[in-house]
Amino acid sequence: GINAEYGVPAEPEFLELAADHFLGRSQSDSEGFVRRTIEGHFRAILGTMTTKEINSDGEDLARIVMKVSGPDLSKMGLRIDSFIASNVLQLHEPNINKKAGIVEHPTVSSEASYSSYKEMAQLPPPSSPPGYRN
Repeated sequence: GINAEYGVPAEPEFLELAADHFLGRSQSDSEGFVRRTIEGHFRAILGTMTTKEINSDGEDLARIVMKVSGPDLSKMGLRIDSFIASNVLQLHEPNINKKAGIVEHPTVSSEASYSSYKEMAQLPPPSSPPGYRN
């Protein structure tokens, strides 16, 4: 499963953005919106990785998901504090064609690669509200 901890920083800019995005919504609606945003980034990144990369770069994967999700959450007045994905290989399990002995990995229809996400995670987030911290 996927678990992300996030919150609204006390800075006025974040409070205003969070109020604009979530005031009047139910808690479950708001949480679902945030969860889908983070999961979308997670799936996009995961789709660029091999099983070997997933096994060897678990901490990098969490750091990258936080870094890539950060700007979108920041625009909603939120800051992601932690991200944990367990049983990642079950989410990324390849389809096996038993008759032919071929392993077919799911693909992502984009030009993104895991190495480009790793490079992106090294950069500061673009256009974050004042007070944004990693």
